[in-house]
This record gives sequence, C-alpha cells and structure tokens, in this order.
Amino acid sequence: MHETQESTRPPIASLRGYWAVVLPLLGLAAQFALGLLLGFVFAAGGLTRERSPLMIIVIVAGFSALAYLIIVRILLARRGWHWRDLGLAESPNAPVLAAIAIGLVTCVLASLFDRAVQPGPSMFGNMSSIEFLAAGLVIGILVPFGEEVLFRGIVFPVLRARFGNTAAAVLVSALIFGAFHLYPLQIVVGFFLGLPLAGLRHWSGSLLPPIALHMTHNLGVVLLAAWKIL
Repeated sequence: MHETQESTRPPIASLRGYWAVVLPLLGLAAQFALGLLLGFVFAAGGLTRERSPLMIIVIVAGFSALAYLIIVRILLARRGWHWRDLGLAESPNAPVLAAIAIGLVTCVLASLFDRAVQPGPSMFGNMSSIEFLAAGLVIGILVPFGEEVLFRGIVFPVLRARFGNTAAAVLVSALIFGAFHLYPLQIVVGFFLGLPLAGLRHWSGSLLPPIALHMTHNLGVVLLAAWKIL
C-alpha cells in the first residue's frame, strides 16, 4: 500500500511555475528578517563589539540556511512529499567526481575574480581558529545544502517542467540563483555557478552532485582566502 501511494504521488515538478519565484522570495524574506532580528539582538546585548563582522555574517547565514530548509520542509509536508522526492537519492559516481572537479576550478576562478574586482584582504582572511571552523561548517556545508535543496531540489525541476526545455531551465534557474545573492559580485558568481549546478542535477537525476559541487566551491573559497593562496 505504501509503495502504491508513493508511485501515485505527483512529482515535485508538478508544482505550478510561480513556485520557482515564490520560494526564493520567501528565502530572501526569511534572510532579511533573521538579519534584522539577530542584528537587533547583537546590538542590544553589546555583542557587535565582541564579535567580528565575519562571525556575525556566518551566524546570520547559518540561520538563513536553516530557514530555507524549514520553508522546504513545510512545503513537503503540505504536499505529502519526502526529502528523497527532491532528488536526495544515490547518484552515479561520474557526476559526483565531475562535480568535485568543477568545484575546485570554480573556487579558484571565483577567488581570482573577487581579487580583481575588489583588491584587498578577503572577508575570510586573518580568521581565528573558531572563525575558520564556523565558516567551514556554515558557509562550506550548511549553506550549500540549504540552497541546493531549495534551488536544484525544487526551482530547477519546476522550471524544466514548465518550459519543457532543459537548456532554458538551466539558464533561468541560474539567473534566479544569481539574483538571489543580491550583492553584485555574488550575483555574477552565483549565475555562472548555477549553470553547472543545474546541469549536474539534470545529468545525474540526483541532488548529490550539485551539493558536492557547491560544497567544494564554498569550502575552496574559504580555504584559499584563509591560507592566502590567491
């Protein structure tokens, strides 16, 4: 009976097209609300003087990623879906290996682009051990997972179903992903990173390769800056 219910359950791609825009907007709203709330809490408690700007950014990013997961979880629960319906299923080895390789390349390119656009010390430079660990866990692992669940787990499949064209869905999903980051430098990086992320999601049929690429990219950016390699 359980297998029959799962086989008749509509796929994620059955969502109406507006969800491809509504979900990122909900994510941004949660990010802004959390930023304001935590900023007020930090200021009221005098924590802004005790914590570095990086730690505040990491804390806000971590809570924002959790908010993305909560938003997705609510949608899944209301529709009777499970996390595996997003594509959290086993992937062939080739796409995962390709994802890691692409992530290593994109983190170097993004770091070089960042240095060219805004010379000077990176946000991740001169980190303490605690800041390094926090940035690695949140920016390198939690944020990529939250964003992939939202964008390649729901936004991309919905766009692909609505357009009926994979190339168009890859392009538009990358545009939405880039715009989601708001900051001009990250908009550009987000767009170009969004292309292989969506491409891997389509190629593998799994969410694991884009997660692997995104985590490799983010961890690489943090490590390159922290170790002053570029």
